[in-house]
Amino acid sequence: MKNRIVLGYGYGAGSVTVDDSVSQGLYGIRWTGLFDSGIANQAAALERASQWLGRLAYPKWALPGVTLLEPQSLEVGQVVEFTDLPDSAPYPAWRAVVEGWTDTIDGPDWTQELVLSDPQLSGLAPAWQELPPTLIWSAVDPACRWRDAYFLDNLIPGGRDA
Repeated sequence: MKNRIVLGYGYGAGSVTVDDSVSQGLYGIRWTGLFDSGIANQAAALERASQWLGRLAYPKWALPGVTLLEPQSLEVGQVVEFTDLPDSAPYPAWRAVVEGWTDTIDGPDWTQELVLSDPQLSGLAPAWQELPPTLIWSAVDPACRWRDAYFLDNLIPGGRDA
């Protein structure tokens, strides 16, 4: 979680700082430090820093690994959904991106340890070909942020992801 992004541009020509004051009020200032980049100018750096801030200003639940007791057919980049999570979890369900896995075979037992990431951080989004032909731009939920567009239900009013 980061609610202050400081991004340099032009390899030392200058830097921009963007803040989310609501997040800072709730969690204190959490910032990236100075990240120098080859981004061409101040306007482009401000746009990129604002995009990062939009993705990172509020905490997300992290579940970096899950052990499956029954092996599954998986693909890197696949979105998996975990439902019926315990009461201690911040959400009743959570979607994650499969980054990889390790199979362990011990006698008759075969388990898979998944390596997962949050879809917001992966930049994952549906490919144009995956969108249903019935979906039209005027029907897309205007409250859906680009960072949440990784799941089709988020694009449809009333179908928002938890």
